[in-house]
Formats: sequence, C-alpha cells, structure tokens
Amino acid sequence: MEPKLEQYQAIIFDMDGTLIDTMPTHVSAWEQTAEEFGFDFDASCYIA
Repeated sequence: MEPKLEQYQAIIFDMDGTLIDTMPTHVSAWEQTAEEFGFDFDASCYIA
C-alpha cells in the first residue's frame, strides 16, 4: 500500500537540533572512530 500525500495536512522536517539534538551522538561517533584509527578527537574543534 502506497501512502497518499493527500491524507496528510503537514510534514515535519527536523533540521538537526530543532526537535532532537543529535550533536552528542555525532560527537560520540567521531570519538569512537578516531580512537579506532589511533587519533585524538577534540570535540571542541568539531562543535566550534
């Protein structure tokens, strides 16, 4: 069954941080990846 757009009155798009703050998840992923490859990850540089 395909959804029909006519049945919706609105569609919500979350431009990162509007509804859900995913920054901590991104930072954690970068930290883990950097560690696996033997690098230090400075979150303050990423967030700046």
